[in-house]
Amino acid sequence: MAERKKEKPIAKKGAEKKETTAKVSQSAEAETKTKRQTVTTAELAMLLNLSIPSIKKLQSDGVIEPLPNNGNRKAGNQWMPLPCACKVIRNYQKIVESRGAKETDGMREAKERERTAKAKQAELNLAEREGELVNAEELMQRIGGFLTRLRINLLSIPKGIAPLLRNMDNSNVIAEKIRDRLDRALIETIDFEKKDYLSLEG
Repeated sequence: MAERKKEKPIAKKGAEKKETTAKVSQSAEAETKTKRQTVTTAELAMLLNLSIPSIKKLQSDGVIEPLPNNGNRKAGNQWMPLPCACKVIRNYQKIVESRGAKETDGMREAKERERTAKAKQAELNLAEREGELVNAEELMQRIGGFLTRLRINLLSIPKGIAPLLRNMDNSNVIAEKIRDRLDRALIETIDFEKKDYLSLEG
């Protein structure tokens, strides 16, 4: 009986040793798994498409934090990429929302004016393509030509009508002659303009 009692403590020590070995093994496995899930500062910057100074700035602003130094890693050079990415995205969302909230009435009015101007310009471009608008420079040239022709016709009236009125003393007849000559000058000007326009159209 005494011999059996002595064997039990030995068996217990063996079990404790196995349990300690298993715990060490599990700890090492967990450590290895954690290492596989972490990245360096340079790797995190590449994953997030940011520069290393940007990562440092986000760290100093308290947006993201590196893993604590446990003596096996370089301090502040190991990161959990997925949590860091989520925090960075949320941070940029807050920045965008705050900028939208700061938009003043003046900025909104300026944007509205810009949209209105673009819409008007689009309407003008469409109207010009459809032939509803006339080029301003071309219009001024045509008006100038019309006025020049009218001036020539009007200035020729005195010399042309003077011989006809030389022996007349009836003011009504004289006025009628002058009116007829003015009407003819205007009609000639309009007819000339029409012919010129049709030649340009053809």
